[in-house]
Amino acid sequence: IISAISGGITDLTFHAVGYSWQFLNCLLTASYS
Repeated sequence: IISAISGGITDLTFHAVGYSWQFLNCLLTASYS
């Protein structure tokens, strides 16, 4: 159970970072063009 919870948290954190990075890239691309 603990491994499943920690795995879920890690997955959520990874997705949050990925989405934030994509969002930042979109903003940078928009500001440059």
